[in-house]
Amino acid sequence: MRLSLLGALLAAGIVLSVSPSAVAASGSNPPAGVSVGLDLGSLHLSTFTDTLPGEAATAFHALAGDVVRRVYVVRNDGLLPLIDVAVHDPDVSSSAIRCTPDGDDDDDADLGPLSWMNCSATFRASAGEHVSSVTATAVSAVFRRTLSAAAAAGYTAVAPGLSATLDFENGVPQGGNLPADTTVGARVRILNTGSIELTGLRVSPPPSLSGLSCPDGSTISSLDPGESAICSGSLTTAAGRHDDTLVVAGTWRWDRAITAQGRQSTRLFPIQATAAATYHGIARPSPRPTPTPPPPRQHSVVAVVPPAVPPSSSAPTSASPTPSAPRSPTPAPVRPLLPAAVQFVPSRGLSLPLKVLAIVVIPGVAAGRRIASRK
Repeated sequence: MRLSLLGALLAAGIVLSVSPSAVAASGSNPPAGVSVGLDLGSLHLSTFTDTLPGEAATAFHALAGDVVRRVYVVRNDGLLPLIDVAVHDPDVSSSAIRCTPDGDDDDDADLGPLSWMNCSATFRASAGEHVSSVTATAVSAVFRRTLSAAAAAGYTAVAPGLSATLDFENGVPQGGNLPADTTVGARVRILNTGSIELTGLRVSPPPSLSGLSCPDGSTISSLDPGESAICSGSLTTAAGRHDDTLVVAGTWRWDRAITAQGRQSTRLFPIQATAAATYHGIARPSPRPTPTPPPPRQHSVVAVVPPAVPPSSSAPTSASPTPSAPRSPTPAPVRPLLPAAVQFVPSRGLSLPLKVLAIVVIPGVAAGRRIASRK
């Protein structure tokens, strides 16, 4: 069917322009009286990314991870049929590209003279700006010569990202032990991990983190991609396990949005990150009570007053009396209950009644006799 046009032209005696080198390279002999030519520039390629031609999509922003649709238009501007049409795109797997000839019910990738076909594919956008060189190839059915064409295609995808981390200044890691009922310095690092500017960042610390100071007070006006900011404060610790969370929230602007449906209006989207402030407060041990020493023993002190000594008559009255050394009181003689002549002889095997007689009765009788003799 695709060769019918060429046969009609030849039957009508129409001579096609041809270059001698093209005929020699084909390895075929043209029919007598007919000059056949192969236009190596007859294959053309155009690309459209999300409805924008060529590299125009690089000026707009898709979201990283979103599906991007790309369309390839392949045209045969020559008068010879082309077969085995293929499109190669570095951004897309070759097996994912589907081609449909225009006005043809066949599924094979063939292009008749002065015809065109649409090829399309979808892929996931990756962050950053991408410009690729897309190529299309086809084979001349008459001369068995491969033709090629190239076109640029591009897109830009943005990936907003935000992270926050909290570190204790004494080097204790997250979840570590901290002394309870103390104040520990803390530092918060906020980083723009995405590929688009973030604005209006506000830090909301947990109740245990006080005095937080950022570059613009409690807020950060903006962070460019890869830029970071440091906020510092103090953590008031308490006994026990604590899993506190610090929140950083901001916005990013999608001002040149593009999707598979084309350009979209400018939009603002929120973005948020959290930082853990986890620690284990260790209570300080109470000091051991100091034992109270026993009170000193009270010793009764008896003041010994020496007897008054009358002053000597020979001493001068004007001279001060010389105090005499105190003399110890002479103890009164103790009268023995038994006479000195009575001696106790240890008994040798005496019975108890004899001992009582020897100790009590006999001395009592002797004493009575002495008293009677005195009378």
